[in-house]
Amino acid sequence: MTFQLNGGLDPAADYPILDPLADLTSGENHAFWFFDDRGKYALLNCHIQGGGTVPPGRVVSGDYQAFPDWETRRIIFPVAGPDGALHVDFAVERGGKVDGYELGGWSFRCEQPFRRWTGRYRGAPRLTSTAETCAGIIPIDGPRRGLEIDLTMEMALPVWMRGDFAEDLPGRERAMLATGLPRYEQVYRVMGEVRVEGEPAYPFTGTGVRTHRYGRRVATGDWFHGSSWLSALFPSGRAFGSVQYLGNSGEAVYSDAAVTDVRGLPVQARVTATPWLTRYDCVGQRVEWCYEQDGKPGVIRGEIVAAAYNYGFGLDRTPGIVNWCHTMTRFEWDGEETYGMMELGMITDRLID
Repeated sequence: MTFQLNGGLDPAADYPILDPLADLTSGENHAFWFFDDRGKYALLNCHIQGGGTVPPGRVVSGDYQAFPDWETRRIIFPVAGPDGALHVDFAVERGGKVDGYELGGWSFRCEQPFRRWTGRYRGAPRLTSTAETCAGIIPIDGPRRGLEIDLTMEMALPVWMRGDFAEDLPGRERAMLATGLPRYEQVYRVMGEVRVEGEPAYPFTGTGVRTHRYGRRVATGDWFHGSSWLSALFPSGRAFGSVQYLGNSGEAVYSDAAVTDVRGLPVQARVTATPWLTRYDCVGQRVEWCYEQDGKPGVIRGEIVAAAYNYGFGLDRTPGIVNWCHTMTRFEWDGEETYGMMELGMITDRLID
């Protein structure tokens, strides 16, 4: 089936903002994830931020700063490898380009809007592990190892606009303001190769998801306590995406989810159960995402196989802080399996060691 992959958006919307007249305080981010079909390597949220105010460094410990122009961007990323290995780094550079980004060793190019992106990394990121980052914030000074990555990302389904499938809950409008709109995500298939210094080249195929936000975030009050965001593309072409926000009452105040229908297009699903981050060490945790669509119940089961805490720079156990766990999760849906993403955030007061 032929899809209108752009979802009706102007092709120009897929490129970075560089217009000097655009409101710099609104902010923009692109983010890229990939998952090797064999579950060996994953890019767990390579996050590129511009405009607005963003932390220049370690996410949870960096001082926030306002960038001077749209060309200046911050990039932060964790690459997960075998046996809990993580390769992490960040940079603040003038890396915004007409057709993508070049900063922090990464080059991302929009070859055809909403259809094809490419990625290339050449660098020596900080070598750490899930265990080290679970113990606390890591110093940026530490062992480094050469790493090269090449990616070709072919979009598989139309964009999913945040808010299109949101349930009518009391916190809906407030949560959408905190998200920052417009924002879309899109799943893709990827071919690539990972080359770690001293190891054989590792060619792979897999899947991924990318996001693009170019709207102002307005966060007010202390209502936000957690987030549960999942997405995966299966071999048959089936896919799902879901995000829920946990309010300070302990109930979901925002729910926005979709599954593909028989045509392969996303349709609204009502979430009846979603995973939440309940403890710091989440690798190996088994989860269930339950939903209803057109009156019929369904369930997607998963197991977390790799994780990076706060983009791989470690947990902050300070009371009141929201920690983020970026994961590669093995999902099973009606007998079909794939690897996909699950980002879980939770305020420290609700977490246990």
